[in-house]
Amino acid sequence: MVHSVLDTLNKNQSIWISESAIVREVHSIEHDYDETIGRLNRKSRIRYTTLNDDLKSIIRATIKLCRRMYLYARRHNDEIMMKLVDHSESTLANGSDRTVIQRCNTIVCRAEWMLYYLEPYHISASQLTRLHNQIDEYEKSIGDRSKFSNVSHKPTVSHHIAQLKERLSLLDELINGLITNSKLISEYENSRIIIDHSKALKTVTEPVFR
Repeated sequence: MVHSVLDTLNKNQSIWISESAIVREVHSIEHDYDETIGRLNRKSRIRYTTLNDDLKSIIRATIKLCRRMYLYARRHNDEIMMKLVDHSESTLANGSDRTVIQRCNTIVCRAEWMLYYLEPYHISASQLTRLHNQIDEYEKSIGDRSKFSNVSHKPTVSHHIAQLKERLSLLDELINGLITNSKLISEYENSRIIIDHSKALKTVTEPVFR
């Protein structure tokens, strides 16, 4: 499945390359895929969400932003935005802390891009800047914890597959929330149908980015 997804995105790169959130996630999936099939001796980087006060604050602020963005999207029949921001606290907090922060960051970036239209819905530049700063600080703390982690056991294939599944789920959200090209969406969904991970663990013969 992973190989099929990467191949589909490679063929349609011109459609999504301008979406930085998708670009970052594809890079991460390609990297994690290579980790799964070739470098299982490296330290495990899997870290599941710890809902500390900082992360809870980011989630609450992002949910508040989502609700206001959803009002705009519903009023203007913007189905793409509705898919992107239709979250409860539990769905927004689903996954590792890195995944949660990336999900929140994608929503904030979209709000910043559309701020002119969202201001009537009580969304301000100062609010977005404050939330973006919180996200940046938390991302830095994730990096610091990874750097000084004492976890030294060898990661199992099942752990790597679980991490890939999590990243692919986030990519699903990004594709559905940011892409309007129906042909790419259809091809992408078809590439996700294959769920036999033993067959998916093939060597990628060509990089996604050329």
